[in-house]
Amino acid sequence: MAKKQTPPIIPSTEKEVLASSSINIFQNRRWQIIIIAMSAFLLYANTLSNQFALDDGMLIWKNAFTVRGVSGVKDILSHDSFYGFFKQDQNYVSGGRYRPLTLVMFAVENQLFGKIKVDKQGKPLKDAEGYTLYEYPPFIGHLINILLYMGACILLYLWLLQLFDADKKAFPNGVLIAFFTTLLFTFHPIHTEAVANIKGRDEVLALFLSILTAILIFKAYDSQEKRIFYFLGASFSFLLALLAKENPATFLAVIPLALWIFRKNEGLTNAQSIQKIATFCAPLLAVGMIWWFGIRAAVVGSAVSSTEVNELMNNPFLKWTGSSYIPFSLDEKLATILYTWLKYIQLLMFPHPLTSDYYPTQIAMQTFGNPPVLFSVLLHLGALAYAFWKLPQKSIYSFAIFYYFLTFSVVSNLVFPIGTNMGERFMFMPSVGFLLGVVYFLSEKWKGWNGQTGLIAISVICILFGIKTLARNTAWYDNLTLFETDIQVSENSAKINNGLAGLITESTYDTTLHQTDAQKVELANRAIPYFQKAVKLHPTFSSSWLLMGDAYFYKKEYDNALQCYHQVEKINPSQPNLKALLGTSYILKGRELGEQKGDLQGAIKALEKGVEYLPNEGESLRLLGIAYGQMKDFQKALSYFQRYQQVNPKEAWAYLYLGNVYKDLGDMAKSQENYAKAYQMNPTLQQQNGGK
Repeated sequence: MAKKQTPPIIPSTEKEVLASSSINIFQNRRWQIIIIAMSAFLLYANTLSNQFALDDGMLIWKNAFTVRGVSGVKDILSHDSFYGFFKQDQNYVSGGRYRPLTLVMFAVENQLFGKIKVDKQGKPLKDAEGYTLYEYPPFIGHLINILLYMGACILLYLWLLQLFDADKKAFPNGVLIAFFTTLLFTFHPIHTEAVANIKGRDEVLALFLSILTAILIFKAYDSQEKRIFYFLGASFSFLLALLAKENPATFLAVIPLALWIFRKNEGLTNAQSIQKIATFCAPLLAVGMIWWFGIRAAVVGSAVSSTEVNELMNNPFLKWTGSSYIPFSLDEKLATILYTWLKYIQLLMFPHPLTSDYYPTQIAMQTFGNPPVLFSVLLHLGALAYAFWKLPQKSIYSFAIFYYFLTFSVVSNLVFPIGTNMGERFMFMPSVGFLLGVVYFLSEKWKGWNGQTGLIAISVICILFGIKTLARNTAWYDNLTLFETDIQVSENSAKINNGLAGLITESTYDTTLHQTDAQKVELANRAIPYFQKAVKLHPTFSSSWLLMGDAYFYKKEYDNALQCYHQVEKINPSQPNLKALLGTSYILKGRELGEQKGDLQGAIKALEKGVEYLPNEGESLRLLGIAYGQMKDFQKALSYFQRYQQVNPKEAWAYLYLGNVYKDLGDMAKSQENYAKAYQMNPTLQQQNGGK
């Protein structure tokens, strides 16, 4: 006779769930918060010695407003977020960018912790408008990022507890779901871009404030006490979130969804429940309308432009025809977008390799004939279909999936163009939904997961994630370290090839380093292959052509330099200093041909091209006069020496050259007249000229 099996005892209360674990430390939520906070700090403590990287310059130390300290706040609030760097309104991405909160923070931090910039005499530096300038300390920026990340992780844990606490019978292991989900979020390496890069604060702050808003709305929903206080707090928090970044707007859908799924509303019909939820979320909708149509519209406009930028670095959905760029077809664009969606899922599941750069053409153009694209279509459509199917049952899976899609939508490239194919920082907010779904799945399907076995499994994952996070943080030390690391992954990115090459040659512009010609040549040789790769990937990448021309210039390979500069001339003829670069290169080429190779015809041709770009450059006029004199074409020699004299009227040699050419032409009176002027200005020339 078969022995009767005793059904497993399912813990029905939080206390019993916690008691099922032999690890006493996890019987106390305060200890869980401490573990989360300590983990967040220790994971990113090694970024405190890091410097600036990527867009930190655009928003912090090179931004005309943030370097003024609190004096720049007014301009930060009244301009597009990129205005302080570009000094003019630029619509590089659709709809502009209005994210003043983090810039205001940077300005205030500059005032409180930054050093006043001084000149060589030790006097405070001021900008053209008379504002004192500050030097931002990166340590402070990284420290505040870590503290905000700690806060965001703690708030996430508290919000998840809040979601599951209302129905302990339905979610007997809700505390551990909240704890394990938050631990995975805290340790996940895909968040390094948002936390280790100071500029990434907008992502951290956006999630911090969005979750705080959700917590306050739930408090108002669950209790009649202090309800007005909670509404006011939620409204203010939500406004700040929107001023940090645009993606908190998705919480206008996330919060009602969470209320629908996690609150039973007993005694109310579905219609009444929806009406109640809508009433409680109405203040947030009002704030959102004020932000979009009032505050934001007054600065950058409320409309999102449908015009696509025809520059690959700001529009990844362009393809090269051999002579110009044309937009992807609709199916090519959708296929490429869906491919990146699958790439995001891969990085959430297995975060390796990581890179700061997914710019063109690191993500190649895709078609619906590619298996990964088809798999992505099936995966995402299947997930959405499942979420809708389970929604009437108020399934946690529905919430996790919808949360992921809602918060991902604004950075997915499907709704709004984001200017690049993808970025790891864009997973900072959506990853919550993904990780919640994974942890809830384990809680349902893995027997014993919520006891010691589950704790061990989560701990192992966190250890592996932590090792990757700590290692990845070191790559964010500065731009050179980051680019040298990420070029190993993003070898087909035009941006990172150009960026790395530019950093390699950057020191050649610093005259205080007193680099020798040999050192400059060595740097140029190292950089040129990266420039060549960049323009191969992006044939109209004018900055790469320009910088590569500079590298060849340092090597005195003037033909190669001129080829690069002429490419810039075709792409961007208004490029500042381009004429000077072209003219100087032709002049130096002409001098080299004449003086070192004895090719007078070639020298004259190059020098005359130089004069076309720099008509008042005295050295080219002088050399042309000498060259034509050697060619016995004294009339042309005379014309160039006359122009040389007009450019340099106080130069004794100018008159000496005129005296010589007039002598060759047989005009002795003018010859002697110019000799006399030359000798009067510089008596030593008479002896050098044989006493004539």
